[in-house]
Amino acid sequence: MSSLFNRLLIILVTGLMTNVAQAQTTKPVFALLDFKPFGNSTSNGFDGIFARSMDFIQAESGIDVTTQMLPIPRSLKAIADGSAQLIITGAVSRLLENTDSLGIIGCSRIIVLTSAKSGIKNLADLEGKNIGFVASGFLDKLYSNKFDLIPHRIRNSQSMVAMLDRNRIDGFFISDVVIDAFETPASGSSMIKVDWRSRLGERIEVRKIATHLRIAKDYGSRELSDRLRSAVAAGNAKESFSAIYKSYGVLSGGKC
Repeated sequence: MSSLFNRLLIILVTGLMTNVAQAQTTKPVFALLDFKPFGNSTSNGFDGIFARSMDFIQAESGIDVTTQMLPIPRSLKAIADGSAQLIITGAVSRLLENTDSLGIIGCSRIIVLTSAKSGIKNLADLEGKNIGFVASGFLDKLYSNKFDLIPHRIRNSQSMVAMLDRNRIDGFFISDVVIDAFETPASGSSMIKVDWRSRLGERIEVRKIATHLRIAKDYGSRELSDRLRSAVAAGNAKESFSAIYKSYGVLSGGKC
């Protein structure tokens, strides 16, 4: 009886050790936002500011990841349900409560881009003005009911730019990273007329958002997290992340 018990105990312990070893050798899944210029798919794989930032982090840390590109809401849910373990985001969400920041890799500014004919000089001037938002986007949810403005919910950023250029709206809320990247071939989304800036008014800053590399708290070892954290620190020290932002035309270089 004792011999049988010992054999069962050995089998149980061996199985547990095997599961732990497999967990430690499985590549972490990186949830890449499916949103230009942060993430997009090309014939050569994934591209975008966050994709290139993760390429640097992998090379610097020696840790390989499996990249899965998802729409923004699904990427946050993937972190929450455990199907992904890493994400680069500036979001503040209950879905990220069980994650730790491994460092800041960039910064974006929420701005109101205005028409020169609008007369808008500051946020107080938005009262009674026709202001665009990407329909159901997070800026729509945060700001469309503020400043006594008249909200216009528009399909996408490209359509907002076209409407502003034709003076159908007085301005719109957008990330500086997104609007700056429209002008660069690297973004894959350049569609603004050459002289578009001549028709712009004030570029009003609303807030800054720091962008973090985040990891699920219950994933991996401390050593893995430390290596990723060190890679992020190296990227900032070498200004590698800033160079990536600048390659997409971001005037701030992703810095706050």
